[in-house]
Amino acid sequence: MRIRIIETWSWFVVLAGVLATSVSTQPLAAQDELPGVSLGLVYANTYLPALAVQPFVGGFGGDMIASQVEAIVGRDLRNSDQFEV
Repeated sequence: MRIRIIETWSWFVVLAGVLATSVSTQPLAAQDELPGVSLGLVYANTYLPALAVQPFVGGFGGDMIASQVEAIVGRDLRNSDQFEV
């Protein structure tokens, strides 16, 4: 069994890493420098085209599920942020 000896430069790298982590573990300054100041998000609303969903008609025996498909498509379009239904 052969034991590998770490060279001097490797010890230097390890020592530099230990020093870097010990310096960075000091308590960080508080981020709220000015009390009462807060950041917000400005949402720029854009034009949403109007869209209407017409009643679905089932063909080829799909009359039974046409209302369900219409409800699913209508709900998906209402929940979308691309259209105004």
